[in-house]
Amino acid sequence: MKKNKKNIKLKINSIVLCTLIMCSCNSQNTVKKSLPPKIKTAVSMPKSFNTKKSGYTFMNKMKNVKFIYDPAAYHTKMLPEDKIYVVGTFNGWQNAAGDKKWEMKKENDVYILEKSYDEVAAKNGRNFPEFKFLKNKNEWQEPAYIDKKYTQGRNLFINKDIFRKQEEISGYLLSDDIKKVTFVFQPAVYDTELGTNDEVFVVGTFNDWAEAIGNSDWKLEKTPAGIYTLEKNVEDIDLPGGSGYPEFKFVVGDGKWQQVDKINNKFKRNNNLWVNFDIHGDITPPTPSKAVLTGKSRLVVTFSEPLNKNSAENSVNYVLKEGTVKSATLLPNLKDVKLVISPIDIEAENYVIDNQITITGIADKNGVKMKRKTTLPLTISRPLLKKFFDSIPAVNFGLGAVIEKEKVEFRLFGPRLKSAEVLLYKKSEDKKPFKKLQMNRGDNFIWSAAASKEEIPHGMFYKFLIHKSEGDFLVNDPYTKASVGSAGKSIVIYPGVKDAPFTGWTDGNYSTPSKDEVIIYETHIANLTGKNPACSNVPHTYIAMTIDEPGSPLDYLRKLGINAVEFLPLHEYQNGAEIDFKKHYSWGYMTSLFFAPESSFSTDPAGRKQVSELKKMVDILHKNGIAVIVDVVFNHTSNADNALGMIDSEYYFTGGNKSGCGNDTYCSRPMMRKLILDSLGYWLSEYHIDGFRFDLSHLIDQKNLFTPENIAKLEKIKPVKGNLILIGEDWSNNRAELKGTTVARWNDYFRNDIKNFISKGENAKSVPKRVRWSKDKTFYADPMETVNYVESHDEETIANKLKEEGWKKDGDIVNRAKMAGLILFTSQGIPMILEGQEVMRDKQVQLQDYESNVFNWDLVKENAGFLDFYKKLISLRMNNPVLRLAKDQPNSFYKSLKTKNKHAAGYVLNADLSIKNEPKIVVLLNPSKKETEFVLPKGKWKVVADEKGFYGKNGKEIEGKITLKDGDFILGMQTGTTE
Repeated sequence: MKKNKKNIKLKINSIVLCTLIMCSCNSQNTVKKSLPPKIKTAVSMPKSFNTKKSGYTFMNKMKNVKFIYDPAAYHTKMLPEDKIYVVGTFNGWQNAAGDKKWEMKKENDVYILEKSYDEVAAKNGRNFPEFKFLKNKNEWQEPAYIDKKYTQGRNLFINKDIFRKQEEISGYLLSDDIKKVTFVFQPAVYDTELGTNDEVFVVGTFNDWAEAIGNSDWKLEKTPAGIYTLEKNVEDIDLPGGSGYPEFKFVVGDGKWQQVDKINNKFKRNNNLWVNFDIHGDITPPTPSKAVLTGKSRLVVTFSEPLNKNSAENSVNYVLKEGTVKSATLLPNLKDVKLVISPIDIEAENYVIDNQITITGIADKNGVKMKRKTTLPLTISRPLLKKFFDSIPAVNFGLGAVIEKEKVEFRLFGPRLKSAEVLLYKKSEDKKPFKKLQMNRGDNFIWSAAASKEEIPHGMFYKFLIHKSEGDFLVNDPYTKASVGSAGKSIVIYPGVKDAPFTGWTDGNYSTPSKDEVIIYETHIANLTGKNPACSNVPHTYIAMTIDEPGSPLDYLRKLGINAVEFLPLHEYQNGAEIDFKKHYSWGYMTSLFFAPESSFSTDPAGRKQVSELKKMVDILHKNGIAVIVDVVFNHTSNADNALGMIDSEYYFTGGNKSGCGNDTYCSRPMMRKLILDSLGYWLSEYHIDGFRFDLSHLIDQKNLFTPENIAKLEKIKPVKGNLILIGEDWSNNRAELKGTTVARWNDYFRNDIKNFISKGENAKSVPKRVRWSKDKTFYADPMETVNYVESHDEETIANKLKEEGWKKDGDIVNRAKMAGLILFTSQGIPMILEGQEVMRDKQVQLQDYESNVFNWDLVKENAGFLDFYKKLISLRMNNPVLRLAKDQPNSFYKSLKTKNKHAAGYVLNADLSIKNEPKIVVLLNPSKKETEFVLPKGKWKVVADEKGFYGKNGKEIEGKITLKDGDFILGMQTGTTE
């Protein structure tokens, strides 16, 4: 039944609103029936929430989480000796099995475990924590019988928003018979922490979006409960967007947009929040939300609600700016109207999507008629849009702030922008620009504006203000060479300018080591410098890596003997480092800007130190014989504050989530591939980088990216002598896609087989195959296309793996960890170790927090013997070409030694002496608990090393039958060469 506005009596008046905002998030009625026996909670439960199915409940105003496992919900029977563990994103999944800390206690018919929410907070970006229950150590309790509303994929998840009040999630509350609206911003809903001086603004269809940032009329005030509110008259916001209702977002400070990707779809439209008047009755008229071109002569207009057929099919109610509407048909869903129009050629050269349609006179099924004419821009359906995007070629000139002889020209690619401006700022903290430059659209949809160098000096701050059909957005320059954080202002960087502390390149005589000599050390700048005493005054910085003092990271790496450092991402990425570096610690896999160095690693982001200090770091590392490889993330971008998404999400993103992080990039688009190649070229030329490791390379159209032509171009750009190092993390179904391209790839077969061998005695027959560069997998053309490793930032450490498999004695753990290193450094291929692997660091898988990742320098002394073993392994490899061959050798080069113990392995390299004047090398390994007997090839062998350490020239000679006890191993040589 239709309701009149005046007769609608809301249950919530302004007094109740005040009470709701002031109180905590537990105002809903408790439904005791849904709670398991004896589970008492200080948080009221929503009516539809079932704790036995969801697997958890909140305690103490959502400060604690109580996990609840009900065997009946999983159709599982429990024996008295059975145990149940909580495993998830917060504790390394199966690595928590057997850990008393995560074991649940039985209470009546359910199992209980209570933790603080901080302990289980999400470790995977902006998503909620995910978890499962694990029975004993190997029986996963799959949520096959659980309602989908409690699961994300095949995992359960902890959803705080279930317990929050609706106005905090939806962002508003209506009152006074829909005459007033109060905007409500709860920072916790957006995973945002605000400082004392931070301001919050509401921006939307009703106040020109970005133009309202900094406007006191749209500023929210903080309540004593820590929630921000702003009351307005409804008539002040009654300007609908594409949804048919007023749309809005919250912005913190002068440009940090609060993303709504985590909020339930019923509270948002078009990725914006919305004010929905119809929740109080059918009082609003139908509003057209979008007009989509589905064919050259077909247009579908979508309305906010079901329509009256007669008005919807009256073609005179639709008027095109260019062209005519021939007929209109209401589709079965009663919300979409198909129009037949005069043809539009979207594949015409430089076609501009600027046509629009004006609609009036349409009524909904209850007879409520449109109040006003509505004009919508024509958008294009995905299939047609693909043709349109593919018709735009990549340009062959630079983008961003391009420095020319007398001027600075700003260039921006935006195929569907209505207009764009450059906003110039004198200071990084300025909220208002002192000058605007109007940008003009040129061929291939490149927008540009220029000014003299006097007006745009080195270090000038700027942003782009773009105008789209969806609204106006203040965005960073995707090509900016520096930025004040991922959400701060872009900075104009003149090439060749030497800001302190960088004084110029001194690496003219340095050469990147050839791939057969490369030994990679994977690390994170913050991890290596965070707690090092030598750089305690500048932790977590590029400059800390340049300090050359006893015990400094630089001194340590040099003495270790590695010759290449692979840094986790250095591109500007989304984090909260400006708030609290340790609390918002991140590995860096949410890239925001592909040309700008991460500014939180600098001593002064606004002063461009991220540029100068990174250059100095690379130069100093080169001076010490260490190559620099950078982990680059092109397969997806950050979700918040992302310029590419705001400029044109349809162009740059696939709409899928194969990366698991959202915002998967459309790398086959011509201008996206150009961005990737331009970024690589820039980091080579400006920062003298030696190579790159490509995160999830199978998602970046690697076949068409790593062509001989593209690789040759990058090699030509590289100013440092020596070949470019390219490494892919390729987890595709077709691992041979990059075979023969010279791009090396992380070898997870090596990792898995060697870890299982040394910890469980499994896969012994695979060890010689992994030593022979995993040729049996047929994915690699030669040894230089595999990166062998047993630890990386993603994996649990060897020490942790051994403990999880039940090894308790220090000797058992150390000896088997040494075996892993021995196999790694005697295998053909490129070896990589993770920071701390050489000192027996212990870490669980996928823990992305500061304390779990920062390097513990006390281990250098505590495990000095193990460190010395690694140093000598590295030296052994560098001094013996037999261990690092660039090409495959005949079958006779390799010899596998048989033993009756199926859990042990032995192998010989250069068995046929095909590498003349070099020794034969034998490796015998017994990770099992039983004695093992090997028969050595004929002749006397000198023991170079065993589980006790390295002997060098003092090793004893052995021959014939050799017996190895539990955890013993031998590295031997024949011909007298022992170093």
